[in-house]
Amino acid sequence: MLNRPLSGLLLAIFASSLFLATDLQSQASSVEVLRVEMNDWTFVPVLSKEDRIEGFLARLAAKRAVGDNLTLLWIRREEKGWSTWAWPKEDTGNAIAYVLKELKDRGIEASILDEDLVASAEAEKVTNVVAPELLVNGLFEDDPLQEKAREAEEPDQFVEDLAQAGWAAAPEMSFLAANTAEFCPVEKVLAFDFMVTDTAQRLEEELFGASTISTSTLACIRLCWPSSTTTYGAKTFGTWGLTLGPIPSAPGTDICHYSRTWTRTCTTTSISLFCRRSTSTTTQTGTELGRAIVERGDPCPPTP
Repeated sequence: MLNRPLSGLLLAIFASSLFLATDLQSQASSVEVLRVEMNDWTFVPVLSKEDRIEGFLARLAAKRAVGDNLTLLWIRREEKGWSTWAWPKEDTGNAIAYVLKELKDRGIEASILDEDLVASAEAEKVTNVVAPELLVNGLFEDDPLQEKAREAEEPDQFVEDLAQAGWAAAPEMSFLAANTAEFCPVEKVLAFDFMVTDTAQRLEEELFGASTISTSTLACIRLCWPSSTTTYGAKTFGTWGLTLGPIPSAPGTDICHYSRTWTRTCTTTSISLFCRRSTSTTTQTGTELGRAIVERGDPCPPTP
């Protein structure tokens, strides 16, 4: 499996699409959520005010995790390439707090383009931030099986087998981190680096109109990495509705029920292995609820 052709690698690992919002570079400030879906992984870009991607927070779907699998990664942009870090236990609030603090300590003011995720993390009120650990060949740097992974005839399959058995490895991602693929006639690069670089370059071009990422390695490929990115626009709310009803278990009291609907647009653009693009737009709807308890005969408070 080592050094397999690029097309075989891509088709074997991912069968997904890259979704990008139309006219994002003129609407970047109005996009609340941008997520890149790659099979069971969700990548959320971390953006700096210099209009560049500083990295990605990657989360594995809970249904996919086995045993001690690594389910939360910090993929950090370096001067050349990327480094990957992970937490032994998933804690999204801690991860967001750590990433923003780390970048701030390096003089980089950054934001995470997923307001839903950030709001959820802020609710956790992280106080003691825990740093992640460096991954090498898809395993923790001090993993006792590092030497075996390096000496294995097929290192990528070795670490993927460990992940499938519930080891501290990231399913699919560790495989790519240990796979050296022939992307150009005279150059070999890690499949993981190709995937992240290709995705980051494409996102920067869509968000900001140009990319800050050097892609000399990618220039001779003429292929795109299949991935799936979903963007959600800002919510538009309807007016609040109010209903009043008794509380059977509490005589003399009533409950005020508030509700209002919301809608937002989801715009997606699919990028195939051969860089073909197609766009679709859907509308997402939902309902926001609120309630208050009052003494019978008292008016309901103003809407939330």
